[in-house]
Amino acid sequence: MAENPPAFPQQCADALDVGMVHEGMSLRDWFAGQALAGMLSHQSAASIDGPASDIVAGAAFQFADAMLAERERRS
Repeated sequence: MAENPPAFPQQCADALDVGMVHEGMSLRDWFAGQALAGMLSHQSAASIDGPASDIVAGAAFQFADAMLAERERRS
């Protein structure tokens, strides 16, 4: 599988001013969410439920995996 870095890492400090890193979601999850939002923006897809929702969610992660692979290929 292609590299899957954090999507929104943030450096912050706690009460003792010790640096902490919060990685947030993975880039794969971010890509999948964006793909899913695009797929569900189509009027006929907005009411998908049941087994079809598993297919759509799986497709979103397939797009995410393809995006990560292409990102790695171009690096």
